[in-house]
Amino acid sequence: MRRFALLAWLRVCTALTIVSAFYLTLYYVTLPGEMPFWLDQTVRLGFRIFLHNDIPDPDTDIAEVPLLFYFACAIVLVGSIVGIAATMTWRRALSPRLRRL
Repeated sequence: MRRFALLAWLRVCTALTIVSAFYLTLYYVTLPGEMPFWLDQTVRLGFRIFLHNDIPDPDTDIAEVPLLFYFACAIVLVGSIVGIAATMTWRRALSPRLRRL
């Protein structure tokens, strides 16, 4: 019973992390302003290194890479917050109840 509850709790926390990071990324993308200069230069450097100076169209193809970068940063941020909160909730609220079963 305890193992099943732990697996269910991990799945809920993982789903919460992914959905929250998705909405945080959408919020950040809708803010007014352009892509930061350092991120633009980093993406262009990555394309130069991995595609050997075959840089795609900057207006269409380069925009997806910073979106993935923002999503990865949101996953790390939200995942650490959800991880801390989930651990505290598991230890204080759920674990004593499962010991009684």
